[in-house]
Amino acid sequence: MASLGHIALDGSKFKANTSKHKAMSYGRLKAKEAELMAEVEALIKKAETSDKEEDQAYRQETGYGIPEDLKFKQERLEKIQKAKKALEERELTLNPDKPIDDKKQISFADPDARIMGKNSTGYQYCYNSQISVDSDR
Repeated sequence: MASLGHIALDGSKFKANTSKHKAMSYGRLKAKEAELMAEVEALIKKAETSDKEEDQAYRQETGYGIPEDLKFKQERLEKIQKAKKALEERELTLNPDKPIDDKKQISFADPDARIMGKNSTGYQYCYNSQISVDSDR
């Protein structure tokens, strides 16, 4: 049990193990998701309509493989959808009745870290830890 006579509070920012370059804003996530979905659909349509050309281009393949460019786009789309969902869940928890601002960001490498301003180093992904103690021992 603590008395509330004298309480000391301190907080510090600790740099997260991620980079601003490994993150996207909510607006950019939505735009990139739509762009990648269109590209994936176009690649699938192209694969369906050009089967003979593909057989000549990929002679060593069995015909059942997925082209590398389509694999890359699908994997990227899955990562973006996962990050978008994580950002939406986080914002729903923190601000349940507010629409998500397109400037909100999430890091692919460390989704729990937040973008914060540091004095001389500009904006970085960090954690903000806080501790409080009272004068009783």
